[in-house]
Amino acid sequence: MNTSKQSTEKSLSSLRKLLSQKTIDSKFNFKFSITIDTRTKKIKLNYSEPTKGKMIGAELHITETKQKQKYIADHTVHEYKSFVNNIDSYLIEVLNEINLAKTRIKNQLGDGLEYWIGKYLDLYRSPGRTLSQATVDSDRSVLNALLHYLFTTEPQIKLISDYNNIVHNNYLKDARKMRGWSDLTVKTNHIRIKSFFNWLKTQYNDFYVELSLAGSYKRNVNTDSFTQMEVRQIQLFIDNHRYSMKWGWFIDILIILLETGCRLGECVNMRVKDYDRVFGTLKLCGKGNKTRTVYVKSPNSLYILHSRIYINGVKKDKSHYIFHKLYYKKDPLKVDVYIKNEKIEKPYSKSGIDHKFKKMVRKLNLNDNLSPHSCRRFFITEMLKATNGNVPLVAELVGHSSWDMVKHYTKSVINNDSIVNVDFEKLRPRFTI
Repeated sequence: MNTSKQSTEKSLSSLRKLLSQKTIDSKFNFKFSITIDTRTKKIKLNYSEPTKGKMIGAELHITETKQKQKYIADHTVHEYKSFVNNIDSYLIEVLNEINLAKTRIKNQLGDGLEYWIGKYLDLYRSPGRTLSQATVDSDRSVLNALLHYLFTTEPQIKLISDYNNIVHNNYLKDARKMRGWSDLTVKTNHIRIKSFFNWLKTQYNDFYVELSLAGSYKRNVNTDSFTQMEVRQIQLFIDNHRYSMKWGWFIDILIILLETGCRLGECVNMRVKDYDRVFGTLKLCGKGNKTRTVYVKSPNSLYILHSRIYINGVKKDKSHYIFHKLYYKKDPLKVDVYIKNEKIEKPYSKSGIDHKFKKMVRKLNLNDNLSPHSCRRFFITEMLKATNGNVPLVAELVGHSSWDMVKHYTKSVINNDSIVNVDFEKLRPRFTI
């Protein structure tokens, strides 16, 4: 045996020994072995890649595999220590190849839809968020009904790529006719099925199915907001009552709703830690527990946030609510005397603000259908005017991942020059003398 061959075998033996002493991460749950290329002395990772399988419920069971090799061009066997130190990066590449092979099998089996629905019906399907059992049960009921329909009526629809908007609307149409579904039931099923396919897009970067309701089922979005006259009345109301004990706390919240377009629930749950004074932004937990950014640059809103975050010049604890519970109640025994009520660790309730909003509506004799959400509609309308109909910009500002008018967009359209608030003061009529 020549010296070179002895050296190679000795290095290979040392490599295998060193590797046997290393703790391999449990996520690499596949077997592999180490060999070398006899000509180049480069290291090779040998492993089994799945080629066939069968679905048992929502789980894939592998029935056949083939042997594969990963050629490690970066290391010869004599550089085994460096290889062992970096082996995780190579195992990740192998794991990705194995998972990709499994994915191909799943969608070649004809059970693609059933498999992914099984994965979707999981309390932990969204990273960092646990769904309620009621939500998953509702999804299960809707999606199992869809699978039953496809199995009995459209048996050729088995893969996720087979499902399209025509099949979708045929299903909803048949369900309405055969099962007596109401418009609301049709819309609810549409939303839950669409949510499933939207989730699928997060699992497949290149997969997307556009689903929309056809005909009379299409959802009518209420875009009603304040009339110009009502805007003027609210402005006068703010001027007259902004610093009153009875209305002051409510007006602060009203202005934030009008100027930022945030939802009432987002507003009452704002915490000090969510506000970035340098960039003028708020990180909020919005609808569906999605985190989004609200931009605050108008003088009115900035003043309100500063006055609420700092009490007598001292900043509140970062865990405290920006709009902590603070109001004044009229003393029943004394004329024009109000008693201060404050709970710094508690926010205002949505129902309490809604009740106060209705009081304002009645006081000003406004449209009785108006609600705190009308402020959000007002923001959307005014921002579309201010930005010459820049729908993607406004969609991002209000936290809509998808509008009827807006298709899929992936990058921010906001820059330092973008208008990101309604300036409520500038809407006042200007008079010349």
